[in-house]
Amino acid sequence: MTVLIRDANRGDSSIILRFVKELAAYEKAEHEVLATEQTIASFIFPNISQ
Repeated sequence: MTVLIRDANRGDSSIILRFVKELAAYEKAEHEVLATEQTIASFIFPNISQ
């Protein structure tokens, strides 16, 4: 198996949100997740144009 490690980019916002939601489900805290793909993108990648 080959593993590729790279910097995240704005296009990864949906998978980042999925990871957050999966972790919240594991912790029984799904109701605490207020993030959306758009908020993830704007907070993590604020200086990158859409």
